Amino acid sequence: MHHYFFSYKYISPPLLFMCVCGCVPIWQRIKQQRNIPAFPVAPRSCQMLGQFKGPLQYVVWREMRSALNIDFPPITLDPETAHPCLVLSDDLTSVRDGQIRRDVVDTPLRFNYCVAVLGCQSFCSGKHYWEVEVGKKPSWTLGLAYVSINRKGKIAASPGNGYWVIRLRKGVELVAKDTPPHRLCPTAFPTRVGVYLDYSGGLVSFCDASTMDHLYTFVSPRFTGRLFPYFCPGLCNSGENSTPLKICHPPLL
Repeated sequence: MHHYFFSYKYISPPLLFMCVCGCVPIWQRIKQQRNIPAFPVAPRSCQMLGQFKGPLQYVVWREMRSALNIDFPPITLDPETAHPCLVLSDDLTSVRDGQIRRDVVDTPLRFNYCVAVLGCQSFCSGKHYWEVEVGKKPSWTLGLAYVSINRKGKIAASPGNGYWVIRLRKGVELVAKDTPPHRLCPTAFPTRVGVYLDYSGGLVSFCDASTMDHLYTFVSPRFTGRLFPYFCPGLCNSGENSTPLKICHPPLL
């Protein structure tokens, strides 16, 4: 009898990250997790699948995606929520600080102090994953926020205020805005960030989408409202932080 094996190293990185998030009960040991620098390894069922390339590879990928029941939504930005200084691309997938305040109506939906914008899509169930290209930007903030958040004046981002975000400042300080804030110390700052939401599980996880290294996981007893993707490209700062944030579609196959 011939035994064919398939190695998890041939699984595309985003799907492997989803496999781990979906199969490993990380919420049961979240107190320990914050002392672990790397994301937990893939479950043994993935590791023992061997090194077979070819049609079986596609079949395994397809079955894993179906079993994990994860949505990969085409996230776009909502201009109605964008701070007046923000410049959005025509396809609504990238955003940067334009430094000039546009003459727009200050509706209740619009951020008027923090240079932020929400996604058009919202989530109140299911598992979802997307990626954002941050490049070498020295400052940015990414994550999720309740529809009910305060959008006026200074914002104290924390789960208690309806924000689940991580933030890079001045190119040297990466912080998860938890309660209390948690400084992250990756081996290198990510140039592409993966964001994973498990609504019913109360999880918001971040990873370096290039390496699938785990960055941080927020755990909530339960979410109580619609969550929107949150993007803050940071101030341009005389051109030092002019590169836009760009929403990307993860390479799944």
